[in-house]
Amino acid sequence: MGGATEPTMAQNGTSNPLPGNKERAAQLCADDVLTDEQIAAKLGIGRRTIFNWRKEQSFVDRVAFHRRELAEKIRQEGIANRQNRVDAYNKRWGLLEEIRVARSEDEWLADVPGGSTGLVVKQLKTVKHQYIPDPDDEDGKPSQMLVETWESAVDTGFLNEFRQLEKQAAQDLGQWTEKKEHTGKDGAPLTVVIGQREDGPQ
Repeated sequence: MGGATEPTMAQNGTSNPLPGNKERAAQLCADDVLTDEQIAAKLGIGRRTIFNWRKEQSFVDRVAFHRRELAEKIRQEGIANRQNRVDAYNKRWGLLEEIRVARSEDEWLADVPGGSTGLVVKQLKTVKHQYIPDPDDEDGKPSQMLVETWESAVDTGFLNEFRQLEKQAAQDLGQWTEKKEHTGKDGAPLTVVIGQREDGPQ
């Protein structure tokens, strides 16, 4: 006799859809893009409902089923699929947003202008102070001292990551247009004449 085989998805029940919002919630949990609060709001149910469902084995199995489906789809299509790319952009954007929110709650930035936006970062600045010799001291020598201070600044690199992700998503969705200024010869303004006959206007 042959060895025991692993149960199929149909045998362990994970391929059977759950009723109503429960199935949609399992799909959204598998996507791992929205928080439980956002999923609950999207489906018009309470967050506590999601919490309770996550403790049910049938729901856990269904989430795992959808994750396997997603993983297989991504493996087969990868970033060649536009929706997969957009989903990846959304996920990375969400991770950046988590960092921004965490920064906005940093007590060090509470009294810093713009600190509550989460777009400000702490930077260590080192200043070198030079001191000339005391002219009244024959043995005086020049000296220097390094002073370290913390200062805040807008995190332009962080902002750029947001902009690049948003631009890439817009481009993939066909929502991005480049503005170009057309000029004539030698950069002169381009003049377009409409509706003029060779013998001049009548």
